[in-house]
Amino acid sequence: MTDAVDAVDCADAPVIDLNADLGEGFGRWQLTDDEALLSVVTSANVACGFHAGDPATMRRVCELAAERGVVVGAQVSYRDLAGFGRRAMDVPPDELADEITYQIGALEVFARAAGTRVAYVKPHGALYNRCAHDAEQAGAVVAGVRAAGGALPVLGLPGSRLHEAARNAQLPVVAEAFADRAYTDQGTLVPRRDPGAVVHDPDEVVKRAVGMARDRAVTSLGGRRIAVAARSLCLHGDTPGAAGLARRVRSELTAAGCACGASHEAAAGRRTRAADRTGRRRGGRGAARRAAAPGRGRRPAVGRRRCPVGATRRDRAGRPHGLPRRSGRPRGLIAELATWDILPLTAAGRPTVEIPVRYDGPDLADVAALWGSTPDEVVRRHSGTAFHVAFCGFAPGFGYLTGLPEPLHVPRRDTPRTKVPVGSVGLAGPYTGVYPRSSPGGWQLIGTTDAVLWDPRREPAALLAPGTRVRFVPVETAR
Repeated sequence: MTDAVDAVDCADAPVIDLNADLGEGFGRWQLTDDEALLSVVTSANVACGFHAGDPATMRRVCELAAERGVVVGAQVSYRDLAGFGRRAMDVPPDELADEITYQIGALEVFARAAGTRVAYVKPHGALYNRCAHDAEQAGAVVAGVRAAGGALPVLGLPGSRLHEAARNAQLPVVAEAFADRAYTDQGTLVPRRDPGAVVHDPDEVVKRAVGMARDRAVTSLGGRRIAVAARSLCLHGDTPGAAGLARRVRSELTAAGCACGASHEAAAGRRTRAADRTGRRRGGRGAARRAAAPGRGRRPAVGRRRCPVGATRRDRAGRPHGLPRRSGRPRGLIAELATWDILPLTAAGRPTVEIPVRYDGPDLADVAALWGSTPDEVVRRHSGTAFHVAFCGFAPGFGYLTGLPEPLHVPRRDTPRTKVPVGSVGLAGPYTGVYPRSSPGGWQLIGTTDAVLWDPRREPAALLAPGTRVRFVPVETAR
């Protein structure tokens, strides 16, 4: 068993993850307030179409999650749209494994298109409960996860058959708890059909959440104090007032000294789906199970290309291009990417990019109030800060810039905008960003720029690559 597998399941983790079931709609029917919840949670369990969710919903939730820095997870289920995935079913293990792989793959397409990726897997409803005690069904879920590629962490109840099967397959596990569900004296969830299974009192839910995160304990339905070794708290999105309750939980956790943050990247370490192809052949799920077999290592790197971040590769004719030529098969693309060596980022020797800004944003006065200063002072301090691009994401050309001191970090808007104009300069948490295209967003907008952040005809296409130094230059606002 690897250290990474054990570390994530440890209750000594310094931060707590907040996850919620999202995308649980179908067509015109919408159950969860995805936009509001994505402003609070740190991980999104996105329905993959078997108990709820459709292609448009999956795409929309992935885009919103990527824009807000929320980790995307696949919430897999029995094929049960009519019963919302909460009806007990007996599905043959091979069939269930294929359906798990199918759901993860479907969500991964939308996640990648949004600039992120599926980072973990969590079963839903009846499948979640079944995997707590049924070794065969739990093994089928894990086989499906393995066949989907990579070493995706599995989110579930600590001590469950699901976690046991995941550990045996060398998959990371993340222990989960529920503040709004009652527990038995044995530490399992009280079935929903039983009286008292769901905690409806918001004050009690908040109290239990803080107790689970800080004290690692909760009182069972029978009155016993039981240990809860959880790294992630689930906030159900289908309950009345879910978004408001989630905000209260996060606020009280912060007040109690508990930081909130997703765990799944740390769980997976540096392993990616491309790197975890060791020992796999075209034989599908059976071959995926052999990936963790002892004695199978990565082939030595021969003729690997050294490609610094932001550089443009060229084909044999010397023509520049930003991506490998398409092979027609995902395996070919993965194999091509795996031959690249990514050099460390460095800003040394790079010129500073200056971006002209009209400080005319609709949230400028609100930011000034949060800073305890005037709008003119916001302009002076923001334009006087030396920024650098920490990383890129959300959309092509969108860079997350750091540099403002912690006292000047501001929260996202309580109500995100449905459309942020292209060129808007915004603040969110420790980051400054410039929207390369019009899109929904919850950042505090302080200005606008005519700078083109992304132009595929330009070399390189992105104005702001990771490591780039940036300064914002005030320009006169038209009167």
